[in-house]
Amino acid sequence: MIYMNFNIKALLKIIMVDILVIIILKLCLVFLWPFLAAILIALLMESFIKKIVRLKINRNIAVSLSYIFIFVFIAFLTYVFLKYIINEVNKIYLIVSSKIYNEQINYLIEKISTLRNNEFNFLDKTVGTINELLKIFIVFIISVILSLDFNKISEYIILNIDNKYITAFINSFIKLTSIAIIELKLVLISTLLTIVGFFVLGIENALTIGVICGILDLLPVLGPALIIVPWSVLAFIDKKYFLSIGLISLYALLQIIREILQVKMVGSSLKIHPVISLFALYVGVIIFKLWGVIFGPFMIIFTKELIDIERRIL
Repeated sequence: MIYMNFNIKALLKIIMVDILVIIILKLCLVFLWPFLAAILIALLMESFIKKIVRLKINRNIAVSLSYIFIFVFIAFLTYVFLKYIINEVNKIYLIVSSKIYNEQINYLIEKISTLRNNEFNFLDKTVGTINELLKIFIVFIISVILSLDFNKISEYIILNIDNKYITAFINSFIKLTSIAIIELKLVLISTLLTIVGFFVLGIENALTIGVICGILDLLPVLGPALIIVPWSVLAFIDKKYFLSIGLISLYALLQIIREILQVKMVGSSLKIHPVISLFALYVGVIIFKLWGVIFGPFMIIFTKELIDIERRIL
């Protein structure tokens, strides 16, 4: 009876701590989201910075090189992506415009002209864009400062904070960061293999569909199957047997490669059941909106840490 009561008390304690953390995170997202975003960026950048420091390069220089490289890399990807999207939109426009009557085209041109002439709307959007860029700049500066003093901050936290729940909170963020980096690597590999597979199968717009499948690969349970499986079934019904078998074979190969890499890179200690991950993602998005993609899985890892703490006490 005492054992059962203790378990109930431990469970209630975990639930109360989880609720408190959710409230704190929610408040942080409302008032302190730039700092929260900066902390996440600094944590993600740390593994990359450590690799440069191992080459016997000064940490300050390593931080500068890391952020410059990431900035240039993101800028390059954005340029390539926007250029590709513009080309695709132009293709769609040429196809659609050939099927639309001249009167409809003139109507669209008039509407576009009306929007362009709306100076107030343009000014409002410009101010909004400047504000967003300013916020991004603030996040960037904070993350750089955190990265420069990351070792000092870490040492201070370890030496001055003994609370088991705060320690669990920090450990959960560190684990989440490591998992996020690994998952991004797996998604990148999966996306590249999917694009290559689509090209081999002779599929039109292989790059676009491959990138979409890569984005879907971030979703637990479902992933690229959301596109590939129905597509394979439709191809089979349409008597395109080569395409149908090719798509299923590609999906099976992707899953095998992903499982092998995931076991090797993640390890069994950090594994979370896909259904629980999907549930965490769903609840996280409901509570935290877009940030739920990060904080949903974080709460599962944090809860797991709390359970481990209570088990050690028991």
